[in-house]
Amino acid sequence: PRQTSPARVECFVHSEMYYVEVLLEAPTGHVLDCKVAHQAEALSCPELTEVLQKGDFVEFTKHLEGLSAIYQINADKKNKTKAYLALHALEIDLSSLAELQNHQINDINNLVHKSPVGILEPRKGGHPMRLTYFVPPYDLIDVASKSCLPLNVEVILEKKLGTSATVCIESSSSHRLQHESLINTLKTPEGKNLPQFSALTNLNSTQLPACFVLRLQTPLVTSIDILRKIRADTSIEFNYELIHKRESLIHLIAKQMLEMHLPNLN
Repeated sequence: PRQTSPARVECFVHSEMYYVEVLLEAPTGHVLDCKVAHQAEALSCPELTEVLQKGDFVEFTKHLEGLSAIYQINADKKNKTKAYLALHALEIDLSSLAELQNHQINDINNLVHKSPVGILEPRKGGHPMRLTYFVPPYDLIDVASKSCLPLNVEVILEKKLGTSATVCIESSSSHRLQHESLINTLKTPEGKNLPQFSALTNLNSTQLPACFVLRLQTPLVTSIDILRKIRADTSIEFNYELIHKRESLIHLIAKQMLEMHLPNLN
């Protein structure tokens, strides 16, 4: 702790790659602000401030674990810094896509299920960016009130409805990853704004022992044929043991739905 004035005390949580700064009111200990610094100036983080004001240290620990997870790649400090910049650049581009689609897609069903990124929830402290790409009809059933919830962005985010994936980076073989935005907005003669993507070059990207990943909220039931198509398009290998453990697709879907929703019906 460091007392910067008779009325204020600063506390720090340090790691090799980032630090969290907590500003306290003296002598009450009331949390005034919480900031996170990666490679630049510390920026206020309202989510962490709120968590500490509530005294929810379990949630605070989850945020710290999430911040540390950004740097869990097999590399030196310099390349770990580049990995953070790569993830940050990707988040900027995904946010740009979300902003473009939100101005052009008015139907909420199309926004969730047929847009480039679905419903985007920005990074909040140590919690990664989240993309909700599917909301099944039964998620909208409110058993307690015996009514249906409206399908809108606010309800989806507040109730954490649907199926989502978080945007992360993790250690892997070498890949070329962006370290700056690759999206420019192109205005068409009809007045629409469309994204234009730049190719990866030595100026806007870096070779890193890492890759971007979409981490699913829950395991996704899929078919072996779809896995093979994903492998053909991306060159990403999958665990061949899955083929020997395969089950009927209908059986897997029914099993997953029961596990997810049966507790809510009892």
